Amino acid sequence: MPDKETFEEWLNRVAEIKPWDPGEGQDPIDTYRSRIDAGYLCFTSLTDDVRWMYDRGFEQLQSTGNDGTTCALAFCPSEQKWYGWSHRAVYGFGVGSAVKKGDLGYIPVNADDFLEWAIRFWDEPDHVDIAGIKDVTNEHGALGCQISWVYSDTVPNKSIRGTVGESFMYYPKQWGKGEWIAETIDDAKQMATDFAESVS
Repeated sequence: MPDKETFEEWLNRVAEIKPWDPGEGQDPIDTYRSRIDAGYLCFTSLTDDVRWMYDRGFEQLQSTGNDGTTCALAFCPSEQKWYGWSHRAVYGFGVGSAVKKGDLGYIPVNADDFLEWAIRFWDEPDHVDIAGIKDVTNEHGALGCQISWVYSDTVPNKSIRGTVGESFMYYPKQWGKGEWIAETIDDAKQMATDFAESVS
């Protein structure tokens, strides 16, 4: 970020104002959009909502899919890290960053790994006898795994005690790298992308 650049200067350098049409005969609303991929940043009336990005020195603001959706990625030159975020969390990744099982942004490498991840996702004190079946097709023809559990005798909702709960978990569009270490800044960007998508 250039020396003494104001928030307004930064905002106008990384984004441009474009109208958004809310539809149904309403007047368009001006928004700030990324100059890289037109990802949504904020309404022009709500710029204070993105001041934290300026304070962190973020550059190259963009969406995770290069499709002009909401910005969820940025590069921080002073830290040499790519950051991913949503309304839930923000985290930065650089060369040497690692993703391990259980981390946000972990993407399983195959169906067996996914099944293990899905069972771990649903593991909580009031779920007992958790089990899963991989390579199941749901009613819409999507492939994934079916996870089931029995509600414990201590679950606060007495009416579901001893009953079976279940959830169909869709396989990702493509398998990930599982546990891995970022060796390049492009690897770090991929980690930030995976993180942002996992918390969106």
